[in-house]
Amino acid sequence: MKHLRVFYLLWMAGAGVACGETPIADSKTRLDASDYDQSCLDITHCILVDLEACTYCNCPDAAISDEAFEAYVADRNALQETYCPETDKEVCPSCPLREPRCFNKQCEIN
Repeated sequence: MKHLRVFYLLWMAGAGVACGETPIADSKTRLDASDYDQSCLDITHCILVDLEACTYCNCPDAAISDEAFEAYVADRNALQETYCPETDKEVCPSCPLREPRCFNKQCEIN
């Protein structure tokens, strides 16, 4: 099932682009938080994630449930192996201070 999900993500990343068109920047390497469980009972169930697979700074831009973290890591690694160039690690700026929160039983980022 995990391989099917990765195939689906890779297939969807290329969907909607006609032959000869240039895809939207980063469309193949950006994950979507709504593809992962974001339910929570309290803040301890929420984990911050970076949805852009080809950045190595890991500045968080979403929050998902801790139950979905393993699937997120697998999907991110699959995208990195497929689409991200082998380059030296970039110098990372300081990430903005972000915190997860559990609001209406959904993980969010502040």
